[in-house]
Amino acid sequence: IRTFNGSDDEISAQPFDQTVVDLPDKPSDFIKEQKELPERSIAELMLYVQQLKKNGLDCHKELVELHNKIAFPFGCAILALLGVPWGWSMGKFSGVIYSFGICLLVGLAYIGGMQIGHTIGDSGAVPPFVAIWSINLIFAAIGPVMIFRRNR
Repeated sequence: IRTFNGSDDEISAQPFDQTVVDLPDKPSDFIKEQKELPERSIAELMLYVQQLKKNGLDCHKELVELHNKIAFPFGCAILALLGVPWGWSMGKFSGVIYSFGICLLVGLAYIGGMQIGHTIGDSGAVPPFVAIWSINLIFAAIGPVMIFRRNR
């Protein structure tokens, strides 16, 4: 058994023929099939993050994926909130292709923003919550502003 200090210098070494070591992980924990992060459910990701934290490991990317799985479904409501004021402002005789093009651009901007947030969150530049939820907050704030401007 070797003991090291903070600067990786060996402090002591004790030889042994047999010893008992208390391991928190069971052999079944290592046998489980490991899924990729995007393939895991929210519950599985939460348990995995808790396990990583308990073991003292970095769980930054896992938290980004967890927040992404929770935040992305809100995109439908947020994009609908943006569509209402645009529908009002387009008028009765606006072109269908023009409307479709605007909707497509806004949807792509939202998805692109989520991907950028995911990448920034994975890099560790900002906390996972901020990286993922900021695009939702930005798009969610634009909808009411457009509604209030329309009602003026």
